[in-house]
Amino acid sequence: MTLSRPFLAIVVTGAALTLGVVATYAHFSPGKTPMNVDLTIFLAGSIATKGGVVLILPEEIPADQFVLPDDAINPANGRVTPAEPGDLALGAVVSAQKTVITFQYPAGAHYTYRFRTDDPGLNAQNILTDRIGVGSGTGVDPVTGETEAYDLVLTHHIDTGGGWTIAQSRAARAELNMGFLSDRYDCVEYAAVQVCDASQDHLEP
Repeated sequence: MTLSRPFLAIVVTGAALTLGVVATYAHFSPGKTPMNVDLTIFLAGSIATKGGVVLILPEEIPADQFVLPDDAINPANGRVTPAEPGDLALGAVVSAQKTVITFQYPAGAHYTYRFRTDDPGLNAQNILTDRIGVGSGTGVDPVTGETEAYDLVLTHHIDTGGGWTIAQSRAARAELNMGFLSDRYDCVEYAAVQVCDASQDHLEP
């Protein structure tokens, strides 16, 4: 699939603004004021204690094709309140130190995503995020040779003081394949969001 590159702004917030929030990033669509899709990425497990890297691949789809199944799992339910009526709160839980996230939003919508601690016992002020890359990515199926491209890949270094370095995050970004994610990695499906543990690439020998 090929995605369009949106205009991105960064709104970095402190934990005092919302309990457990590490940082917030926003995308603004031009033109009339549309709905806002609000994605909260809950950091848990190894990445919350040791640090890691998260790659985010936003996918804009036609508004009439944006439908959430009734049985879709949404970790934001009961935990995140949309800012305005008609806005949509989405959630995903990330625990692997190398993670690739794709999420869908309807064409013309704003979207916001933030990192938040999943464990109330963790101090969000001890977790730092740094967006270290805005680029593109391409994956190749080693069997068929088919390619799948993403025009926008947002790379975030997660620093918890647990030893994971920004050099490791940059190296992981250079090594990770983007395409055919559900074939390559172990993935979990949430409402409009897919979270893939990129620790092992099943398509590579």
